[in-house]
Amino acid sequence: MIDELARRQIRAATHTALQQAGVLGVLPTPLEAVSRGIGITETIDIGQLPEDLVARRPNALKRVLGAVFYRPRIIVVDRSQGTARGRFIEAHEISHKLLPTHEAIIRLDDEGRLFGNTKKLIEEEAEVGAAELLFQGDLFVRRALDFPVSIASPIGLATDFSASLTAAVRHYPDYHPDLVAVLVAGRFRVGEGRLRIWSGHESPSFRRSFGPVTDLFRAGLPAQESDDDPIASIVCQALDHGELASTELQLVDQRGDAKAFVAEAFFNQRVVLVMLAEAAAARRRGRRMDLQIV
Repeated sequence: MIDELARRQIRAATHTALQQAGVLGVLPTPLEAVSRGIGITETIDIGQLPEDLVARRPNALKRVLGAVFYRPRIIVVDRSQGTARGRFIEAHEISHKLLPTHEAIIRLDDEGRLFGNTKKLIEEEAEVGAAELLFQGDLFVRRALDFPVSIASPIGLATDFSASLTAAVRHYPDYHPDLVAVLVAGRFRVGEGRLRIWSGHESPSFRRSFGPVTDLFRAGLPAQESDDDPIASIVCQALDHGELASTELQLVDQRGDAKAFVAEAFFNQRVVLVMLAEAAAARRRGRRMDLQIV
């Protein structure tokens, strides 16, 4: 897990890059301007690699979604992943170049070469950096706060930032002033009919009160209709029926105090997203967010 000092360093580096490129507040973030500002000379579609770079590619090229070549200073992105995901991959690779410790550790994002806790950590740091570049730090959340505290708000604003729904929902808690957390889970039921949780994301206040949200769901997300857990009901509605579903529940914080939360679940055909927001915040009104789930 990335500690707060590292998060602050990543945020400072990405903010400086946006500022130096002259694109603070420009949406969606012009990543090519950020690239130029930090010395990247070219961004190439992985399907159009020149021969000299093809010679240096890993054997498992099909598994490579993005790469940064420090000499020459080139980024390679798999554009076949779609616009939103391609932009996240590009921002991820820019972050590798931005963060000073990464060049000494990594040369190419190939699953066959990346292993161990250190390399896992720098990938997580690049994920945070990518979100900071795409969502311009707290700009995304400041805009989202005009709307109700709901999973519908980041989903509805994702297009403005040319970002995926998943990336938007994951970033939403990062700067949120209220008790808000997000769980990202796989779509296939495993042991005891549960979904394996891939990642958790918390607002600073949630983390202080409850710790990592994944600690509250160590067994995974319940996903059986017969389960009495209120989370199971909304997960099943989202996963099996394509509905944006919500429920209320109690969470016990690290001091042993119970607090009322609203939980919402959404399935984007890839992952199941569950947002937890303190009920008092979730009930506050804001501008109406019109959202169509298709």
